[in-house]
Amino acid sequence: MQSYRSSSEELCLGIIPRHVIVFGCGPTPHSDNLPVMAPGARTWQIVHTVAHALGKECAQSSAPPPRITVYGLESEARQDGHYTIEKYDCIIEYLPVTIDDIRVIEQNKKPTGDAGDCVVGCASVQPCASAAFYAEANRLPLWVDVFGDPLAEIQSKFELDQLSVDANNNQHFHVWRLFLTALRQGDFFSGLSERQRYSLLGQLGCVGRLNRHTAQKDMVCTIPYGIIPEECPCAIQPDEAPSSTTIMWCGSFNTWMDENTFTQGFMAALKKEPRLKLMIVGGEIPHYNDISYQSSLAAFSDAITAERIISYDWQPLNNTRKLYSLCNAGLNVDRRTAEAVLGSRTRIVNFMASGLPVISTIITELTEILRERQLIIPFEAENPNSLCQALVETARRNDLPTLGEKCREFVFEHFDTITLGKPLANWINHPVFAPDKFVEHESNDNALLSFWKERFLS
Repeated sequence: MQSYRSSSEELCLGIIPRHVIVFGCGPTPHSDNLPVMAPGARTWQIVHTVAHALGKECAQSSAPPPRITVYGLESEARQDGHYTIEKYDCIIEYLPVTIDDIRVIEQNKKPTGDAGDCVVGCASVQPCASAAFYAEANRLPLWVDVFGDPLAEIQSKFELDQLSVDANNNQHFHVWRLFLTALRQGDFFSGLSERQRYSLLGQLGCVGRLNRHTAQKDMVCTIPYGIIPEECPCAIQPDEAPSSTTIMWCGSFNTWMDENTFTQGFMAALKKEPRLKLMIVGGEIPHYNDISYQSSLAAFSDAITAERIISYDWQPLNNTRKLYSLCNAGLNVDRRTAEAVLGSRTRIVNFMASGLPVISTIITELTEILRERQLIIPFEAENPNSLCQALVETARRNDLPTLGEKCREFVFEHFDTITLGKPLANWINHPVFAPDKFVEHESNDNALLSFWKERFLS
């Protein structure tokens, strides 16, 4: 590895990376015998992008294949979670880690050559902060993929949790400090939507990264959630004369879903349309939101008893993919939150990739795009009557398979991981430090950045 040099220009390693370190979340879709949540799917998307970039660049080389080491943050220790695979002529090693493990790894300063050539943090605020600590300790360039705004997410959680003032403040400060660490250290950033890209620019300004050295540098891009076509389930073969219409809820019951609209709207629709059914695949988020799933099941208890609603809880990914084929449409129900305005919905992309049309609120950037193209069945947010009407009308439509096929074609064309990940791929093959890194007399040159570092990050 080259040593650093001070310059107001981009600092480039001058080499093609042979070893990339990724901090993310797990389990990932490669482990299809386990339930996979959105952060694990995003980690796999980022790893897939990095592997494709490295393999393509190094295909003509006689050197050993490039490597990716993935530290996947998981809620519990797994003895059988470690795996090594080859993809795109690149060796991917996945290591499941707990929060205690990752805090040791992030401070691990390794000898030059052993630490990797560059670092990527993704999926959640903790692995992004851990990637920042590791990159700083080993003097490596860092890409930070901010998968949804962590401050907007924690705002949504606090609204539901009703914690004590001290507990609320402690959690808020913890998330903010992790995010501040990533914002201060990152050399390039990606967000989940164009809206979040602009939000990230503002957040970078608040920590001092929009300074005279970065004035001519575009530091933020957009990488929406994407699919890996060869890993998607086969297109659904519709029943020519279905006796019922099954709506699928798939994924977590997170703090930004609208539980009241979901339960009240669906129960009302069940009374109006006897052919309507609901399949729930997913559930609570351990240690984050343990309430919404159980309270939804309680509200649905009569319909569950009557077998109008079936709940499977979390399922291994391979089972989930099979269950898509038993449904006629997907469902997404958002509250009006800053998280929804800035973020996206992986479940919608996954529904569409499986050939299912989607009934949804229109708050996220993704749903607005789909509404403009008439590829979504909309209803008004926080309005159970509007959801009820949309469900009843959907159950009576004859064109759901045709709409589902259009949705699948759209996602395959516009949400392919390799296409979406081009900015990251370009950076991976020529990783650079941000222009404001290693500037002489940094503390005097950027008072705002120094303030945060000395007061909260020391």
